[in-house]
Amino acid sequence: MDKNECQWFQRYYFLLRVNMDSETSVGTDVDGDCLNLNGAAPGVSRLKNCPKFISEATKTILREGCDVNDIFSYGVQGGDIEFRQQIAQFLSEEYGDHVDRENVVMTAGATHGLHVALTLLIAASSTVYVIDPSYFLGQALIQDNLPHDVIVPVPSDSDGPLIEEFERLIKTHQPGKETSNGSKIYNNENDNTGKASIITACTSRKNKQRPYDCAAYLIPTYNNPRATSYSPDRCKALVTLARRYNLLLLADDIYNLFYFNTKEDQPRRLLTYDLPSDPDYGKGHVISNGSFSKILAPGLRLGWIEGPKEIAMMISNCMMSVSGGAFNQYVGKLLTELLRTGKIKEHLVDMREDYKNAMDAFCDVLDKGLPNECFFEKPEGGLFVWVRLHQNVNGTDFLKYCEKNHAVTFLPGIRTSPSKSYKNYIRLATSNEVKDTLVDAGKRICQAYKEFRALSSISHENGNREITYLDRTG
Repeated sequence: MDKNECQWFQRYYFLLRVNMDSETSVGTDVDGDCLNLNGAAPGVSRLKNCPKFISEATKTILREGCDVNDIFSYGVQGGDIEFRQQIAQFLSEEYGDHVDRENVVMTAGATHGLHVALTLLIAASSTVYVIDPSYFLGQALIQDNLPHDVIVPVPSDSDGPLIEEFERLIKTHQPGKETSNGSKIYNNENDNTGKASIITACTSRKNKQRPYDCAAYLIPTYNNPRATSYSPDRCKALVTLARRYNLLLLADDIYNLFYFNTKEDQPRRLLTYDLPSDPDYGKGHVISNGSFSKILAPGLRLGWIEGPKEIAMMISNCMMSVSGGAFNQYVGKLLTELLRTGKIKEHLVDMREDYKNAMDAFCDVLDKGLPNECFFEKPEGGLFVWVRLHQNVNGTDFLKYCEKNHAVTFLPGIRTSPSKSYKNYIRLATSNEVKDTLVDAGKRICQAYKEFRALSSISHENGNREITYLDRTG
């Protein structure tokens, strides 16, 4: 890690500490030699193709005689037709399922997509359900930067949210909201046919009507932090629940394309269970929030939302779009060119292989080095390993020990939990470090855990917890 990276990482840790109590803080200061299993961004070695890709695309779109007004103007709301066509074709091939360009709208990345969806599609007074555990900064955005009054954690297991408990929570926080016809639909005032009409954005500040009564933030595929995918039965049950209570299921589909088996074996995204051909489909209740941040580079700030056509139209026609046009017009042109030439697809194939090899080696080290009291499931895709430590081991304490004595950092499980649970879990991210460095980091964690447990045992016998914070030589 060079000086600039070290300074960035220290600033990142400072931001994480803001407004945290001692139980959820992340640990001591990190020096420049600390191996980073915390952040999930592509590491430097995985950004090496970006200069060449961007340079070639730039030369192409800025060729002599190019349409400067088309390239440098505000752009078409929701993204121009060519961008949406190319991303739809790319996703259709990668998902093995048809994606219609009319259902796709450009965003400035997944975080922006999350913000836009929860601002436009539900009222400020609406409840937002966050699956527990979940992406820690996503839930922080909802809780701290959006105006929603109630944030409710929903317990989950490796198959997804616990449906019965989810429904109980909805009934508790939204009594009387169950619909009689399977879906609450905002029709024209005199339309009682039960068929969905086009959803239009509301122009009156007094009228807080939005298409959905509440929303749930989910990561259904190779999710963060568990690295598991929702089972088909759980996906079907979620869609049924969403239709029953006019619930928006906002799926962060960030890791879907990083599968380690064959394309045919990859999990179906949640959106495919919300079929327009279903008799109780209504207006649709699932949107897929995607991004190029992990596929190519986070600095490009480009992503997409895929969902029902009326929802895509609503986002495209919101005042933010009317005022600003396409959310990232110039970079959209660059990525359109890279999609058109197949560069993104080639790069993704290489990234998948790279991540798979690194994950295999990393998990092999953990499997051999961690004692039987620890448990993790080897991921079939994605960028994380979710480790359950001994029930008496506090993940935050263990993190501090690892940083101080073995120069490796990760995320304690409690930081992923809106209910402040999972205290004896840790999340290990694999995308920032290359294979050999990950192997080294895994060995450090295994050695640190053995030492930490030994010190914890001595501490317990002496009735003194402070020993867990001492150096190995202390």
